[in-house]
Amino acid sequence: MAISYPLTPPAAIRIASLRFSAISAVARNISPFTFSSQSYNWTGTMLSGDVECPPMNRADAEELIGFLIMAARGTFYFRDYANGTQRGTMTGSPQLNGAHVANTTTLTVDTGVGSWAVGDYIQLGTGSSSKLHKITKVNGDPPTATSYEIFPLLRTNYPDNTAIVYSNAVGVFRLGTTTCDWSIDTAKKYGLNFSIFEAINT
Repeated sequence: MAISYPLTPPAAIRIASLRFSAISAVARNISPFTFSSQSYNWTGTMLSGDVECPPMNRADAEELIGFLIMAARGTFYFRDYANGTQRGTMTGSPQLNGAHVANTTTLTVDTGVGSWAVGDYIQLGTGSSSKLHKITKVNGDPPTATSYEIFPLLRTNYPDNTAIVYSNAVGVFRLGTTTCDWSIDTAKKYGLNFSIFEAINT
């Protein structure tokens, strides 16, 4: 049976520390004589991260090792495992209000009740098209806000009424390296660490 990507991480995944990075492609020049600066914002934005796992027994570790070995050759779903629920008050089934174009950062939402808060995660798309975004600004009064700034910027065009996932939102990622390393100590506890970056298809 062929492996189907994106993979879903095993239920046995354990995370001791998760470090996310928000990367923006910005060209910046600083004069060596006056120190005045100029910058140009390109459309490149990306989420990446470093995952540190706690010491694990063999049963849990082997499930994760098998997953990482397969993930090195494809993509997988990933999320902020520490923050699966929102800070805000959004309930119901929010959707995009109007068509949204790629390479923009502003979302307009309708049909949901309440609003998200800065730091909440949302997901646009499903399956291999799943994109993970973080709310960076709420435009308007939080209890009834319908407009938000997000990171990363939109990857594609979305039609009106596109559904928005906000509980355990996921994106599609790749491993930072194609090598899977693990250690085993004298107590037969396994050590695993790995890095990830957002899978971007252009």
